[in-house]
Amino acid sequence: MNKRVAIVYDWADTNWGGAEKVLAVLAELFPEATLYTSFVTPSVAWTKKFARVETTWLGRWPRFLHRHKWLLTPFLWAAFASLDVRAYDVIISVTSCAAKNVRTSRQQLHVCYLLTPTRFLWIAPEQYLPVMRFGLWPVIKFLQYIDKKAAARPDKIIAISQLVAERCQKYYGRRVDRVIYPTILDDEPIDHILCTNIDKNCTNCQKNIDVQYDENFRNGSKPFFLFVGRLRAYKKCQACIEACGQLGVPLVIVGAGGQEKFLRQLVDKKSYANVTFVKNISPKCLKMYYNTAYALLAPGEEDFGINLLEANAAGLLVVTHPRSGAAELLDDRQKRTIEERQTQESLKKQVDKIAAAGRQKVPAGEWSRQKFADEFASCINEYVKKHFKQS
Repeated sequence: MNKRVAIVYDWADTNWGGAEKVLAVLAELFPEATLYTSFVTPSVAWTKKFARVETTWLGRWPRFLHRHKWLLTPFLWAAFASLDVRAYDVIISVTSCAAKNVRTSRQQLHVCYLLTPTRFLWIAPEQYLPVMRFGLWPVIKFLQYIDKKAAARPDKIIAISQLVAERCQKYYGRRVDRVIYPTILDDEPIDHILCTNIDKNCTNCQKNIDVQYDENFRNGSKPFFLFVGRLRAYKKCQACIEACGQLGVPLVIVGAGGQEKFLRQLVDKKSYANVTFVKNISPKCLKMYYNTAYALLAPGEEDFGINLLEANAAGLLVVTHPRSGAAELLDDRQKRTIEERQTQESLKKQVDKIAAAGRQKVPAGEWSRQKFADEFASCINEYVKKHFKQS
């Protein structure tokens, strides 16, 4: 594709997550592309994959504000609207917030890869913006108005799941043009990665302190369940802790996030000695957990949930929310679903059944990073041909 490309993303403040995997693929598909984002945390490594990285004027604000993004909320849409992307033919916004508000002309093609309609505005504002509980709902309403107008800017919208497509229709009044699942898994085979295979780049391997060195976990004689993801309220890690804690079944939590302190305090308060927190691990160590766990617990309603496919690739059973995006790709042999209105009790029943039955390998789907890359590139090329033929 002989076009100048810009990638626009909400913020670059973490190394690990589904959105970051998408961006890493786009950096490979469009090696000359410039990345535009609101701000960049210096320790974030994936941004170096791009030829150039530019930030909005929010990038010049104090780092304290970057660590508390909710303080930047009123300014995000204006920051992206101020970006000058006139030098590019194709703009691809990857967003769960304000990046879709980038301004483009009729001569340019703007394709939005929608991760979800802005969660803290439409789905659960009270979980993300505590200050909104104090009579500031007019602010939410105003930002919803701005966000809905921003969703009208892209020429094309691609959703990451049918769930996100439904939300786009519900909140933005706009149908998506296509659904492309971000089936981004490492190309390295998952089988036969042993816990004794120490990864020198893994913080936990270096410290030699985690359950991968526990013989009970290694040989499967002790059933443990797994939670993988950012520690945010909507992912319902607390329900996993309560279910496994009450049953006395070991749970390994891989991840970090805003709820980490609260969840650790909960574990200490209730003396759930069977719950282990792990973070800053390498992909090799994560695969070890997938290879030895009894099931992945993912009770939150995920926009997609690449971790579900990672687990499935290892033959691991997934216990998930019935509406999660990645669950759309799994059949009844590969997943167990919970009841939405009784998350903890339903999850507890599933954990109890699986612990009693033992680990059972499930059939793995055919997911790959290359499959996503090929499908996304083909879609963009199709849109480019149609758009610039008409203009």
